[in-house]
Amino acid sequence: MEEWKEYRLGDIATIKGGKRLPKGVNLIKAPNNHPYIRVQDLGHEKTLELNSSYAYVDDETQKFISKYIVNTGDIIMSIVGTIGLIGIVGNTLNNANLTENCVKVVNVSNIEKEYLYYFLISTYGQSEISKGIVGAVQLKLPIKNIQNISIKAPNLIIQKKISNILQSLDEKIELNCRINENLEQQAQALFKSWFVDGTNIELNYHELGNITSITAGGDKPSIYSKELTEKYYTPIYSNGIENEGLYGYTDFAKINSSSITIS
Repeated sequence: MEEWKEYRLGDIATIKGGKRLPKGVNLIKAPNNHPYIRVQDLGHEKTLELNSSYAYVDDETQKFISKYIVNTGDIIMSIVGTIGLIGIVGNTLNNANLTENCVKVVNVSNIEKEYLYYFLISTYGQSEISKGIVGAVQLKLPIKNIQNISIKAPNLIIQKKISNILQSLDEKIELNCRINENLEQQAQALFKSWFVDGTNIELNYHELGNITSITAGGDKPSIYSKELTEKYYTPIYSNGIENEGLYGYTDFAKINSSSITIS
């Protein structure tokens, strides 16, 4: 079996910080040639590309922070607030500015860059990142601790195979998301046509209570389990946002037919 090696991130790459805006200077929304990458721009997709959510700096501010730009292919990591968000700079953000709350990982050697990205977003990579977090009031990840992150990897050929497989899965997920988004847009268009515009269809309106039975939920059962077991297998849903509202499991089903739940 191929032996995996362990690397210190600071030995295989250069870690460089971003730049804080000058005091009194604010970002602008009017697009220009100076986009500014913030923590909130990370965590949505693998490759960072310019879109309508990005903010910019003006021409004068750009002169003061021009040394803190990123280039296509750089790996970006958030180091303040929400720590450990990872992205790769795409073509449309070449020469973009980088916030002081992120670092860029450049000059990568011995490790295939795509593999490094997937390692850093993995459970193992995130665990390594969390080891270096410091601070009580505001958490942060110092550059010296980033340099000490341990990276485990096989040889470059195996790294490439691993990253190719994961990239293929990412592309399929992205395609499915685009399909779902397109279907949602079609559904919204039909909804508007039918129920708002009333186009080509005669609508009859009814009070909800006259066409269905409406019942309220109850208090959570006194006997339940947080985990799914052989005895407790009926899910309990609340209007919470954690775990998609799943509170736990009980041994008795209160709702036994198809229904719509409204919080």
